[in-house]
Amino acid sequence: MEASSSRLPSYTPPSKDAISIVPSLSALHPDPTHPAHSALLLNLDLKKDSVKIFSFSQGGIILCPEEVRDSSRASVEQEESWAKAGGYLQVVSTQRKIVPQISVKIVARQSLSFPQDRGGSREEDEVFAKEVVLKDVQLEKGLNSFEFLLALPHSAPVHAGSTRDRKAFATLFHYAIGTVSGFKGFFGSKDLVAEEQVYVVAAPSMGSSDDSLRLALRVEGHTEELGPCSLEASSSHFMVAGPLRIFLSLHSPPPTLRVYAIKVYIEQKGDLTSFRFRPTKTTRVLLKGSVLESGWKGPYGSNSLSRLLQDGREGEEMLFDASVGDAWTFEQVARIPDDMVLRPSTYPQTDTSIRISSELVVDLYFTLTPTDPPSTPTKVMIASVLRQPVFLAGCGCLPDRLSLPNYTPRPEVFVPIEVRVPCKCDEPTEKLLDEEKELLSSFRAAALGSSLPLEGNEFRNDASASLGRKVGEAY
Repeated sequence: MEASSSRLPSYTPPSKDAISIVPSLSALHPDPTHPAHSALLLNLDLKKDSVKIFSFSQGGIILCPEEVRDSSRASVEQEESWAKAGGYLQVVSTQRKIVPQISVKIVARQSLSFPQDRGGSREEDEVFAKEVVLKDVQLEKGLNSFEFLLALPHSAPVHAGSTRDRKAFATLFHYAIGTVSGFKGFFGSKDLVAEEQVYVVAAPSMGSSDDSLRLALRVEGHTEELGPCSLEASSSHFMVAGPLRIFLSLHSPPPTLRVYAIKVYIEQKGDLTSFRFRPTKTTRVLLKGSVLESGWKGPYGSNSLSRLLQDGREGEEMLFDASVGDAWTFEQVARIPDDMVLRPSTYPQTDTSIRISSELVVDLYFTLTPTDPPSTPTKVMIASVLRQPVFLAGCGCLPDRLSLPNYTPRPEVFVPIEVRVPCKCDEPTEKLLDEEKELLSSFRAAALGSSLPLEGNEFRNDASASLGRKVGEAY
């Protein structure tokens, strides 16, 4: 309700970190046609003191770390371009009264596990907060509506971890919290508090082209073991739970080559930094998400070698036998694992103690039949035909969301119910792969133009070798 003329709400910065350009918290007129009133009353009990918060940002707050120019000192222009988070705070009061304070803030709560450093210890901290406050607010009897607006810097920490797996090695979740002070309780005054989870994700700059989420990699070269070969890795949306196309060609392999399997996966390194201890400690966590596996599905230890060779001779598990073919091509479109397995890569500009880096790896499992003297192969060799650092976008970076504003002050339709955040993980696999296959003919000709040299042609039985070392880019 509108505050009385003698008690007009006033904005008070809560701390030195508060900004005074965009944030606001203001009382709304009791207009029954206003979107804050049209549907929210259905979920409110007007017979008891209560508070509820509804965010416009249920579908996600999109930050663009690439827009950060100077992390040490933000200019006025930068602050005005910060991401906006707004919504309504609904306060039900059973009597007309003045409350000392109403506040709304967005906080980030982080949880880190350090199993290697301190015997399984877990740190839980509030690592980020932005707040707006009203002092000495007049509440009318019944429903009182307040609209809030907060600004988040593009360098702020972003969502980390799946909401389906809150016991993961590292999580970071954001919440919008509304607090009204000065209501009566059993033991004096109490605060009414309401909170709602909001999603803060990092994405390419809003001014980027439609290619901002694409991956286009190509390696070409010649090795003694494989002969002349080329590999293409492409994706129209290179992101968690997105599609990935692999095309491998062995143009003129040696006749002694037998290919048993190809494995494609994304390997991630997570650096977790603790700020509770001095000197600061950082723990590295390794993640691996399999994208596709074709061919022999069993283990590759010495005990399984005889079985692999037997199955290969019977033609059941072998992908390619160069003794009966002059060339070999492999092409498949697969799906990158979802957010239960992999995390999005971290932008350099993001201020966070959870940093994820990613590598795309394509391993080829093969044998070379000895010719002098002729005999059965005694070992399986593994070649990393591709091992490239890549930037993996988050599953919330859907193209239609990146092309639309992430905040509208007065939406035409406001639905105050729980909303599932738009996410690539929710897209059916069959639909996703079919759409990617439709793009192959045009995308392959347009996007895969440059080549990367093959380097470090080394093969060994117990580890993979890197053939291409130039950084791949999602652009």
